[in-house]
Amino acid sequence: MMNPVLRSLGAISLLIAVPFVAVAVELGQFVGTGAAAIAEAVRAEGWDVHEFERENGAIEVELRRGGERLEIEVDAATGAVVKLERKS
Repeated sequence: MMNPVLRSLGAISLLIAVPFVAVAVELGQFVGTGAAAIAEAVRAEGWDVHEFERENGAIEVELRRGGERLEIEVDAATGAVVKLERKS
């Protein structure tokens, strides 16, 4: 039988870790090649899309979540995140 303290710590750590894992946008991540697909992918990660801009074969997207701001650049041909910049 597992120690009740260890079982409680395990449950607490799972509750704390899951929200942070579920909302990550990472370099190289496939998010799509068009505005609608990108918006759907980042919304699934917990972000709101604030602005899209298509420029030189890339799609620049400004994202917001609470007080956080993130700018990503997506390769329009591959749909992969090629640049990621946190804004304050």
